Amino acid sequence: MHCRVSANHRGQKTHVDRLFNALKPGETARLLQLRPLGQCKVYLSGLRLADGELLVVTSGGLVQDAIKIYGLRWEIETLFGCLKGRGFKLEETRVVSYLRIKKLLVLPVIAFCWSHKVGDWKHECVLPIKVKTHRRKAQSIFRYGLDCIRSEFFNACSRSNKRLRKLILLLSPAPPALSAKSLTVTC
Repeated sequence: MHCRVSANHRGQKTHVDRLFNALKPGETARLLQLRPLGQCKVYLSGLRLADGELLVVTSGGLVQDAIKIYGLRWEIETLFGCLKGRGFKLEETRVVSYLRIKKLLVLPVIAFCWSHKVGDWKHECVLPIKVKTHRRKAQSIFRYGLDCIRSEFFNACSRSNKRLRKLILLLSPAPPALSAKSLTVTC
């Protein structure tokens, strides 16, 4: 966000990221005065991420937990991204009826949860996702799990009812304590 210009507390133009320079990783700050940003006046909140990056959230009103609320919204954005282009391609269905969309969403949401659960398990217990030089994971937990499930279903040489049953166990609400040794699935 370093390219955006706002005003500091004295009204002087400055880059938005400079308004939150003092933040240490994990710290948040909320500016209590409206600040000009482009053609609008907004309230700004900032969070210094663990990797040193700065997350800045704007709001039209003075919001107590703007960063936390944005985090909840981001989870929804991530879900819809996975349901659309990054996984299940729901946008290609061209369904427009509310009731049909509601019915259509049930299975992909269950599949998303299953994929995320398998990816999380595989990342924690089997093989961690590689971290690239820019310190981000090479793929998301969701994608890691989806690829694992796909390979079990569609790869003829790795098809095994026993392995598939073990992956399905991860769907249970309270999965049994599984270790990497007790649940070996090669995806």
